[in-house]
Amino acid sequence: MHEFEIINKRVIGIVIFLALSLLITCNVFADDDPEDVYLKGREAFRNYNYEEAYDFYTEYIKLCPDSAKGFYSRGNALLIIQQYKEAFKDFTKTIELDSTYYKAYSNRGVIYSYLGKIDEAMKEFKKALEINPSDAITYNSIGVTYAQINSVGEAFKYLNKAIELDSNYAEPYRNRGSLYFFEGDTVKAFEDLDKAVELNPYDPAVFNTRGGIYREIGKYEEAIKEFDKAIYIDNGNAEAYSRRGIAYFYLNQFEQAIEDMEYGLKINPSLEQYVSEYLKEAKEKVNEKK
Repeated sequence: MHEFEIINKRVIGIVIFLALSLLITCNVFADDDPEDVYLKGREAFRNYNYEEAYDFYTEYIKLCPDSAKGFYSRGNALLIIQQYKEAFKDFTKTIELDSTYYKAYSNRGVIYSYLGKIDEAMKEFKKALEINPSDAITYNSIGVTYAQINSVGEAFKYLNKAIELDSNYAEPYRNRGSLYFFEGDTVKAFEDLDKAVELNPYDPAVFNTRGGIYREIGKYEEAIKEFDKAIYIDNGNAEAYSRRGIAYFYLNQFEQAIEDMEYGLKINPSLEQYVSEYLKEAKEKVNEKK
């Protein structure tokens, strides 16, 4: 065999190796199985351990740096813990890796909505629906965004569309129930919230919402039962502790109210704007008894 032919075969072998390497998105030489790491992240997320989920997804990204689902999943964890800037970066990276990943556009829209940037949010939702016109989650998010700016008719329209597309999706029932309540229809509100519980009995948000309505109509004991359920499902749910504390406040159980509200603030200090006046007054009431 001529030296030239040997070199050529070596070059061809190197080219084939490099081409195959481009097809491998994960580090196959890693000690950890990438998919196992990803599944651990998903399990942690489902159990409301979002920081732990973030850590697993970060490890997965190290093993699979070109995985769109890795960045998307980590972005979801960041979104839940209100790290919006970092979450937006992860969703943007998801789109860079896979421009058809409509869920990433939709979640960028959610972040814009949270930040009050409604026009930008709608552009992202529109892009998501261009890719998948039947995505009930995006329709739900649009409905919530319209409710946020008091466009009630549009909010109902999109929430109804989400339910039409996926009648087993609990979230639009929960959001529509809240909307019915604020429009003065308590009966329809509870019908929707009961349906949401039926569809997803392990979602603390549903019990927080139903408890909030009970509290608003003065049924504080019923409200506390709902918040208890939310805490049973997720014992790190700051909103449930804070809301339960306010319900105890209205029952003049001030020490329990203080305990719950302070614990809620310990978990999520951003709730201070919602509980600070209640907490201040509860402490004053306790001091009066001394």
